[in-house]
Amino acid sequence: MRGRLGSTCKVVGLGIVAAVYRGDGGLAADWCARRLVFVGNADGYWDLFIASDSHEGVVGMSRTTDDKNGPSWSNSGGRIAYSSGDGALRIIEVQTKKEQKLCVGGKGVRNSSASFSPDDRKIVYVRFRPEARDDSELAIFDLEKSTHTPFLDQYGSQLFPDWSPDGKQIVYTSAHCGMECGRIIQELWVADVNGKSARQLLMTNSHCTHPVWSPDGKKIAFSSDKTGGFDIWILTLEGGRLEQLTNDAALDTSPAWSPNGQRLAFISDRTGKLRIWIRDLRTGEETMFFLFHDEAVECRDVTW
Repeated sequence: MRGRLGSTCKVVGLGIVAAVYRGDGGLAADWCARRLVFVGNADGYWDLFIASDSHEGVVGMSRTTDDKNGPSWSNSGGRIAYSSGDGALRIIEVQTKKEQKLCVGGKGVRNSSASFSPDDRKIVYVRFRPEARDDSELAIFDLEKSTHTPFLDQYGSQLFPDWSPDGKQIVYTSAHCGMECGRIIQELWVADVNGKSARQLLMTNSHCTHPVWSPDGKKIAFSSDKTGGFDIWILTLEGGRLEQLTNDAALDTSPAWSPNGQRLAFISDRTGKLRIWIRDLRTGEETMFFLFHDEAVECRDVTW
């Protein structure tokens, strides 16, 4: 199977394994190194799963039946932050599967897209204002003090924040124009963590989503419909070089860097179902991970 950009593709099957569990139902410590985490609908609702990229298996993380969205690893690899179907932010301990609901916002406020700071002491997240349609702001929650403060109040919707590896900046998307323009224009922005300075990174005149820093902080991967359909792009910050990584008629979105920066996972429906794909950035080879025995299962919101 060969991709549009000449990359060789192959399919790898993964099965459910029980050997990763301890006797008390928690996960074995040697299996809790940083893995792919994603949302899948294996049981009729969108739940959290952790998958091994070395073909060891996939494990369900949550015991609740509400839909999950936007999981994010802590940098230590011990916790996952996500938003639940009721708009709350929650953190789950990977080994024990114990969950904590974060006290952010107020009545009617919905939150999403949490991202840990490099020291894991804070998270930046999206806060949707109940009194304003299609409007959101970025806020920071201090996990040690249990306090939240507005971080960036910019006109329109600010989405998909991601903390830089050095802890100094946050990349996000800002909506410039909605359907009144005939299409959504949403560009990449970056702000200092004090929220006092922000600037637009690109002028693509397109709908950009899911920006993520490379582990070395030199590049940002994101999804954009700049050339028609949604594809994966990489921006090299020094020099502003923009590279189109995929060129597929289907949806390619939600990129995630491997810890060593040599691979990129993303979600694509190029087979007719939302699946996880992994591209080797050195060879161009793209691998689709088929994680479940049931062909109807789909995946989204992958992160590494």
